[in-house]
Amino acid sequence: MKTIFRYKTTLTQKLFVYYLFLCLATIAILSVYSYYTAKSALISRTYDQLTSVRFEKIQSLNRYFETNRLKQDSTLTEKDIESINSLMFNTNPRNGLGKTGEAYLVDNNYKMLTSSRFKEHRDFAILVKTKATHDVFSGISGTNEYLDYRNVTVFGSYSPIEFGNHKWAVIAEIDVEEAMVSIYTLRNSIILLSIVVSLFIFVLVYIISRKISLPVIRLKQAAEIIASGNYTTHIENDSNDEIGELTQAFNKMSGKIKIQTQELKYEKEKRITSMIDGQEIERQRLSRELHDGLGQYILATKMKLERFENASPELKQQIVEEAKSLLAVISKEVVSMSENLAPPVLNQFGLVSAIENICEEIRKNSGIKIQFTHNAGELTCDEKVKIYLYRIIQEALNNIVKHSKATEVLINFNYTDQLDLSISDNGVGFYFDEHFKPGNGISNMRERTELLGGTFEIIQDSGTLIKINI
Repeated sequence: MKTIFRYKTTLTQKLFVYYLFLCLATIAILSVYSYYTAKSALISRTYDQLTSVRFEKIQSLNRYFETNRLKQDSTLTEKDIESINSLMFNTNPRNGLGKTGEAYLVDNNYKMLTSSRFKEHRDFAILVKTKATHDVFSGISGTNEYLDYRNVTVFGSYSPIEFGNHKWAVIAEIDVEEAMVSIYTLRNSIILLSIVVSLFIFVLVYIISRKISLPVIRLKQAAEIIASGNYTTHIENDSNDEIGELTQAFNKMSGKIKIQTQELKYEKEKRITSMIDGQEIERQRLSRELHDGLGQYILATKMKLERFENASPELKQQIVEEAKSLLAVISKEVVSMSENLAPPVLNQFGLVSAIENICEEIRKNSGIKIQFTHNAGELTCDEKVKIYLYRIIQEALNNIVKHSKATEVLINFNYTDQLDLSISDNGVGFYFDEHFKPGNGISNMRERTELLGGTFEIIQDSGTLIKINI
């Protein structure tokens, strides 16, 4: 199977990228907006300046025409042309046209009437077929950006002027390159400033990202330490925001895990001790029964059989009969011990019959009146459930016989959707004070109930009531 390599990105890297992208995008947007706003304002101001120059030239021409009282059908003399040329031609950079700006007249044949700032045309006429002249002679006045007669991009302001039968175009222009010098300077300044600010933001964003992600990294490291089994980890909290609250919750969780782990360890040790103690008690019980019961009968049988060799025929027959009687008792004892270890009636006849049998045995041996009631026939459940329920009832009855001094016991077994078992007696009971420590019998009953997924409850009133719900 092909392994797909995935690059791992840390929280610091993600925060760094997000913040840096946001800041750089903000800088870029503000820079572009500032640049184009300033550019638009400068272009508008340039058009206003060119229009102002154009109006000033038109007024100068009109005053010249009125002062010299030229008639509408008059033909312009060389002197008139030179005077008009002096009005239009101006190389002073402070006249509003800078170093590349000029104002000139064009007749309806697209020939420049005044001198060009850039070309000599004493022996030939300069043709000016530009957007400005086409618009003027089409009846359109205004401002625009276009290529002039030199094929250079310019900003221009243009309008017609009429003198008698003559219709001329008055045009004021300036090179775009010169007009936009301040904008280009501003653009370069914005780029340089953006680079400097970006470097500053780069460092600042990295520091902020580290500051934000560092507590999370510490939480991750602490979680890994806890996962390894060390529950003594504690994180110092130096903030009172959400990260601080998360750190407090983590420390609280770590403390609870430590306490619960200790409780589980104690419970485990307690159960192991209880199991070992139970095994030891069972061994001691078997040892007593073997020594006091089977051992005595076997010893008596051995002694009788030792007398058999030297006995008379009549005595031999008596010894054989007595030995048979002892062997029958031994057999009965073995059966009794076997039933205590693994009652065959439980497997042969079921749980209800086994409970009835143990109730009858204890009634015969102790004289305690035991009443067993149930609402159904045999249970259809796992063998494990049957054995656990049988051992719970057996343990409860043994405790009653040993400790309660009871004369009556009531066992109620109710099985519908769930199983309810109650065992009550009229004995002296016991009290749950701070010095009470449950014995192995109660612990075993509780553990078996919990293993079956049920609840175990002891109620002390007049006597003792044990309630089990599974």
